[in-house]
Amino acid sequence: MLENDFFQEVKDFVFNLFKNELSPKVVYHNYNHTLQVVEAVNEISLAENISEDELEILLLAAWFHDTGFIKGYKNHEESSKEIAKDFLTKKGFSEEKIAQIFLLIDVTKMPQNPTTKLEEIICDADLFHL
Repeated sequence: MLENDFFQEVKDFVFNLFKNELSPKVVYHNYNHTLQVVEAVNEISLAENISEDELEILLLAAWFHDTGFIKGYKNHEESSKEIAKDFLTKKGFSEEKIAQIFLLIDVTKMPQNPTTKLEEIICDADLFHL
């Protein structure tokens, strides 16, 4: 896993977002689920020999993929992308990297239909508990 100050900031941001804004009625798509997906992305990525740049994109998609649940279940992926874009733009991420992260968030929609290795990794990680 990419362990650095930036990813600690992402982790803290997502933790506080869920803690302060997620409805208590949401019992599954929460911080613990997100952390499990991040850990699964890391584990699968290591086995798949993913580059550090690809791992960064995967981990960011994993951290943000369900943050939209703070605004409700319906179309939560769109809300997740808005939250990610706001955060990542402020951190100086390029539109190209943000677009790659958006593709990975979108592919977690059910039913999943991954077509690339990175998409397969995040989909598998999202369903790792099964």
